[in-house]
Amino acid sequence: MTLCTTDKDLVNQISKFIRQNFSFERVQNQSVYSFVKTKQGTCHHYASLFNDMCNAVGINCEYLYCQNIQSTASHAINRVTINGHTYYFDLSSNDVSNTNKYSWMSEEEIRKLCTW
Repeated sequence: MTLCTTDKDLVNQISKFIRQNFSFERVQNQSVYSFVKTKQGTCHHYASLFNDMCNAVGINCEYLYCQNIQSTASHAINRVTINGHTYYFDLSSNDVSNTNKYSWMSEEEIRKLCTW
């Protein structure tokens, strides 16, 4: 099946869908299935769902563990590669801050927030 849109448009649609339908909530040991069912979860749930949805439509997406520089807590983000270009996404931070500024980041930008 061929989708009539660009990979960037698909990524934006997936990101928008997750932000509109899920909310950040600190929960312990919740599976991605439970995240989808309750619509509440942590950065790990956001990154896992984003990873699965992107890969399901043929977009090269990776789930990454990192350490948040400000809080030194573990954090989950995504790396997407489209047409040889790499971008980083932190969907849970987008949701918490009600912005898209943590999307389409370069490695230089993400390294200001996370280390791995």
